[in-house]
Amino acid sequence: MQIKATITNTGDRYGEEVVQLYVSVPDLDGIQPRWSLKNFTRVELRSGSSTEVSFRLDSQALEQINQEGVAEVVPGEYWVYVGNGSPGERSEALGVQMLSATFHVKDGI
Repeated sequence: MQIKATITNTGDRYGEEVVQLYVSVPDLDGIQPRWSLKNFTRVELRSGSSTEVSFRLDSQALEQINQEGVAEVVPGEYWVYVGNGSPGERSEALGVQMLSATFHVKDGI
């Protein structure tokens, strides 16, 4: 699966940004992290310019460790987040800009 986002430098100077991809997995057993960093890339942008970033999200990035210590991809709703920091209220208060989307995994991927 490809995750794409357009990044724009809205400032009046050249800038660099680290764009981060986080995933939140279904937490059936109550032991999974709220989200996990899966990839990141640094982009350089002139003032007013935009670029598209693309991340590949494979099944390994969706795995979680179950109670028996086995990695598995469970069916359910997954969230992806792309932004200049981690998801969450504290990051939002600090000015992190985040895009999010959901997708569903069916049994037997």
